Order: sequence, then C-alpha cells, then structure tokens
Amino acid sequence: MNVSYQASRIERCRNFIIESALQAEADYCLMIDSDMIFPTDGLIRLLEHKKPVVGALYRKRNPGNENQPVTAVDHNLEHFRGGEQGLVQAYMIGMGFVLIDLSIMKDIPKPYFHAMPKSDGDFLGEDYIFCKKVNEAGHSVWLDMDVSREVKHIGKRYIEL
Repeated sequence: MNVSYQASRIERCRNFIIESALQAEADYCLMIDSDMIFPTDGLIRLLEHKKPVVGALYRKRNPGNENQPVTAVDHNLEHFRGGEQGLVQAYMIGMGFVLIDLSIMKDIPKPYFHAMPKSDGDFLGEDYIFCKKVNEAGHSVWLDMDVSREVKHIGKRYIEL
C-alpha cells in the first residue's frame, strides 16, 4: 500500500511545544487539548506521581455515543474500562490531558509526535506513537484514574467515563 502522509497540525504543535519546553529548560510539560475540561488541581495531582508520562483516561469525542472506546490501552492492547482506581500503568494513552517529564525526551527519537499509516488506510495517532516510543525507550506510561473521573472530553455535550 502506497500511502502519502503529511504531518497534521496537532503533530506539528505537539513537537513545537516539546521543543519550546526543552529550550526553556522546563522540567515538565503539561499538554491539554482545547476540547477538555479538567480539575483545577489536576497538574498538582499528576506531578505528585513523579512518573515519566502520566495522564487521564477519557472517552473519544463522539457526542451521543457513551459506548465510544476510551483513549488508552494496556500492554495487551485492550481498552481500559474506566472503572479502575488510583494509578495504573498503561501502554498507550491519549494526550488530551497528560504530563510529560522532559528528562525522558533525550531517549525519545524525533520527531517525538507523528502518526503512522495502518494497513486499513487509517492512521495510528501521534499520541499512541509517542507512548510506543516512551515504552521502547524503557520508560513507562501511567493513568491517574481518580483525576480521570474529573476529566471530560467535550463535543455537543460532555462525554462521561
């Protein structure tokens, strides 16, 4: 299959944000998508975990379909159910509300974020590819399930876990 692909705006933005944070010698980078509602203390709660990558679980945006899959998978590539509690290890998570410890970026090949064409003509998103690189570099990806219950992905209305 010959698939032509050009980086999306979101990939370019995520790479720019990471590069800017690294140039500023920041310790962490909190990424929040524009269509997310999150707790005011979410950053503090994620920082307390001291994990390389830690974020929130939320449903994919598809108003009217609360059965939409969540935006994270475990090491068996199974979607989380949303009933888990506390801090749980994941394999790949969405980047809608995520904290990245920038010390790991030296181990992650560039571009940090890019999508990958799949054989069915769809794409594996830039967020999942980034998490795959994090795992391959020997780091870990986590979900704070308590923060997750307070994060909402908005469309025409809130999508609940």
